[in-house]
Amino acid sequence: FLDNLSAEQRDAVVAEEQHIRVIAGPGSGKTRVVAARVGWLLHQGASARSILAITFTRKVCCATRTPRRSSVPCD
Repeated sequence: FLDNLSAEQRDAVVAEEQHIRVIAGPGSGKTRVVAARVGWLLHQGASARSILAITFTRKVCCATRTPRRSSVPCD
């Protein structure tokens, strides 16, 4: 799970906190970190039913937003 991850990405994957949030720029490996985190949690004995992982792109955010409820520019 930790192969090919930077030190910062590894820290996020193995964090002891129950909930984590990964915020980073495009192409920085956020999806890889989320996938590795899920694998790590399963390896540590967590039930798959107890894991919720959410990820979305700005494109998806813009496609699903309502003008009153979002401050994300979609230009």
